[in-house]
Parts: sequence; C-alpha cells; structure tokens
Amino acid sequence: MSIRLPSLAALTSFEASARLLSFRRAADELNLTPSAISHQIKGLEDDLGVRLFLRTGKGLQLSEAGATYFPSVRDALERLAEATRDLRRREGWGTLTISLLPTFASRWLIPRLMTFQQMHPGLDLRLSTTVELADFRTDDVDAAIRWGLGTWDGVDSLPLMEEVLVPVCAPEVGRRLRSPRDLAHETLLHNRYYPDAWRMWLVTAGVEGVDPDQGQAFDDGEMVRTAAVSGLGVGMGQHPVINADVAAGNLVIPFDLSLSGGGGYYLVWPPEKAADPNLILFRDWLVREVAEDSLRQSRRRRPRQKGIMNRR
Repeated sequence: MSIRLPSLAALTSFEASARLLSFRRAADELNLTPSAISHQIKGLEDDLGVRLFLRTGKGLQLSEAGATYFPSVRDALERLAEATRDLRRREGWGTLTISLLPTFASRWLIPRLMTFQQMHPGLDLRLSTTVELADFRTDDVDAAIRWGLGTWDGVDSLPLMEEVLVPVCAPEVGRRLRSPRDLAHETLLHNRYYPDAWRMWLVTAGVEGVDPDQGQAFDDGEMVRTAAVSGLGVGMGQHPVINADVAAGNLVIPFDLSLSGGGGYYLVWPPEKAADPNLILFRDWLVREVAEDSLRQSRRRRPRQKGIMNRR
C-alpha cells in the first residue's frame, strides 16, 4: 500500500479508549499505564493531524473526527484478529491439551482460566480430566499436571506447589474450636488416601485426649471437603484445592498447624514438547498464577493459635 498507516499499537490504544471512553480503563485492558495510552493517542493525533478526543465536564468524549474514525478502526482490528485466529486454527497453532486430576481442575485451575483466555484468545486450551497418568506416547495430550514426587522417567517436569494438609471445617464449627483439645467433641473426617493424617497432626500439635481414629472416613478429598462444608465435622483439607472455599468463606482453617501431604503438583511434558510456544505460554501463566495464589494465602493466613506452630 502506498499510504503510510499508523502503528498497530496506536490504533489498538485508540480503539480501546474510544470504546471505553477512558484512558485508565483502556490501560487496564491492554496492561499498559494511562500515561502510555495518552502518549499513543497524542502520537496518533499528531500523525493524523486531527484531535480524536475531547475532555469535557462529563469526562472523555470522542471528537467529530474520532467518532467518524472509530467504527472503521474497530472493524479493521476485529477482522485482523479473526483472520489471525483462523490462520492459527488451520495451522494447529491454537490447540493445547492438558491432562489433570478432576478435583484439581474443578477446584483450582478452571476458576482461573478466564484470565488465560483473555490473554491468549487464539489458543484453544483443552482439559482432559482423569485419575490415570497420561501416556504421552499414546494419549492425545501435550502436557499434564500430576501429583507426586516429580520422579517420573522420560519427561520434563516443573514443580508448581506442595500439597499441604490442614484442618478445615464450616465457619459455625470453627466458632466452637477454641483450642485443638476441643476436637475431642467434634467428628473427625478422614480421607482414606491419608489414613494417618489426623494421628500425625495431633502428635505434631502435642494434643492429648483426642481419639485420632474416631469419626467418619471417605474415599477421597473431595468427599471430605463436601462433608466439612456441610458442617458434618472437621476434615483434613488439601492445599491448594481448598483455597477457593477458604477465600469464599465456605471453609475456615481453625488452627495454624499444617503437615506435608508427602508430594506436590507438577507440570509435566515430553522432552520433544519443550519448545512448543503454546506450552511455554501456558507454563509461564501457570507459574504466575501459582505465585499470586501463594501470596494471597500468606495475606489471608490467620494469627497463630497460642502454643501451635506452623510446622511441616
């Protein structure tokens, strides 16, 4: 084309600002600062030789030239985005399949996926939930999130988070628990996958007079979580899958004493996928989410109960 076009960055800043009528909101959407947006708009106005926005008592408004220009810019950017998505789909660029445990998917990953989709709208992320380990030679998956010790042969792995066990209960039950000795009057909820968890916790806490075997046993952590939310008793919850319930107030952690679950969650992939750009995008986003979740948990941690230390 013989005509010199404005930069794509400037047009993107203009489209977001015109649609939202706010440099600040446009900056939030584009992960820029308001001053950067303002600088882009100033450069675009200088390039075009017209004013695109007017500042009035009601806030930011489009000028007559800006209102005329906006629909064409919006349409051009939408068509460019759609053409890019179509090309990536045809080339297989936009598909990434992850195998993971159902509980981890529903309780931790899926509630966070909106941010990933907003950052990478052209990438089609597919989740395959199963309790079986993915076989990268035969299963149609690109990577997996596994629980274990990170000692699998023939794969690359990245540690994400340690599994930590903590007592959890409904808020109304938690209000009855002034000290760990009060557990003698509550129903203990047991996960058969961790049969000695309550015994180990009580020994570590130095608590006597509480029967570690009393209560009800369930087949998995999800059933323990459901029973605890229902107020049936006090269960041994698993970080990170209880984090959302704690944040929402469905569960409380009555005592600041935790135990290691003996393993952790890892992102795992075959070596030939190491340079896959889709996997790199997902891995980097996942690492950021884990770090932010850890920071949120540290801010939310309640004061320690007297005589109870946070040991693992």
